[in-house]
Amino acid sequence: MTNYLAILMAAALLASLLFNTGSGQEARVEPLVFLNHFYLTLDHATYLAIENNQFLRREFAATEQRTTVRKDRTYTGLYFYGTNTYFEFFDAEQETRRRVGDSAIAFGVDEAGASAKLESRLGTHSVTITRQLGTVDIPWFYQTMPKGFSLESGISTWVMEYHPRFLPEWHAETGGPAGITRKEVLQRYKAVLKDVPAKPYLADVVRITMAADKQVSAQMSELCKAFGYALRTDGENTVLQGPDSELRLVSGTESIRGIRQVSLRVSRTQGSDTELRFGPKSVLKVHLGGTATWAF
Repeated sequence: MTNYLAILMAAALLASLLFNTGSGQEARVEPLVFLNHFYLTLDHATYLAIENNQFLRREFAATEQRTTVRKDRTYTGLYFYGTNTYFEFFDAEQETRRRVGDSAIAFGVDEAGASAKLESRLGTHSVTITRQLGTVDIPWFYQTMPKGFSLESGISTWVMEYHPRFLPEWHAETGGPAGITRKEVLQRYKAVLKDVPAKPYLADVVRITMAADKQVSAQMSELCKAFGYALRTDGENTVLQGPDSELRLVSGTESIRGIRQVSLRVSRTQGSDTELRFGPKSVLKVHLGGTATWAF
């Protein structure tokens, strides 16, 4: 598992620098588009088991259950914060717009103005998303939604670029960096939490396996190709390699769809392998050597 992670990270580094143009030439594709986060809608039993697990909430990562109020929508989820990436779970029993298995992959950019550069390539326009603090709606991020996807899609995706006003106005009293990078925003998120573990296990998401039908898989593949991701096939599966993570698309059905498994980079270097089960199907395996897999 350790060797696999090293290979994956090396491939991610190569993909961040090079993109095969098909002419035999290699060229860097700008701007670099990273993984920002993913979300997954869980059945109530699984969500509740994760929410109440003390290891997850006190040791595994900086976490919070939060209600986010935006001008366009309000939602409540359970969040796990890493260094550059994070993930969130929704409870299907409390959701009106999402079903079990509904998932999203949010890509992110760390370069100011990157969203504007992507607009023509994706044939779409960015919109500004706000986040409420007290009674004030603060500009949060620019959202670029590719054609063919929407927030109501069972599988959704978008690109987000944090707004330059967000960190200067959102809990600025905590201090710290106030730029637009994913890392700086997550540092601020964690700075306002209580009982954050001193040495959390979770570092970052490095691979996502998602079940989707042929149409969605084709759309996602074309999107990632526009980002400069390297594409290969692994049997019947499609593998898309980005600068910091890998997306694997497997065949889905009506009952088997959305995010099925994620691989994580963790700080675990001693002790023994740990396996935790949540609800009827979800299994988290934390391995020695700095990796973990979470199946749903």
